[in-house]
Amino acid sequence: MERVNSNQFDPNTKKIEGLERKIVTALWIQLLGQIMEAKYTSDLFALQNGAKGEKKISFGQWVGVVGQGLEAIGATKELVSTDRDIILSAQRIAINGNLLQSLGSALEAVGSEEVLIDELVTGIQEFIP
Repeated sequence: MERVNSNQFDPNTKKIEGLERKIVTALWIQLLGQIMEAKYTSDLFALQNGAKGEKKISFGQWVGVVGQGLEAIGATKELVSTDRDIILSAQRIAINGNLLQSLGSALEAVGSEEVLIDELVTGIQEFIP
């Protein structure tokens, strides 16, 4: 499968390839950050005897981590392959990762709203990441 702007005589080809590599690197860095956030949030909520909303926040973060990992894997496979079928498969993996990240964010939002409602009822303020 020919890549977009893969013409070796096009002056933008090298720039495009460099930006694609930087994007993939950024995806892996994001994954590391999300793992750290999910781990520290899980630890925090465990110390606070996590309420139902907090458990949803933590679960949503871990779903997001899986999604970010799939996106990073898919983008990496897409970057290093020239085989059309592998590229299409890699793109599907990245898209599924994005879907999981969206689901994780939705779970976090619902959990955060539950924690906020608990705060309003009890008057006890908690950290909502």
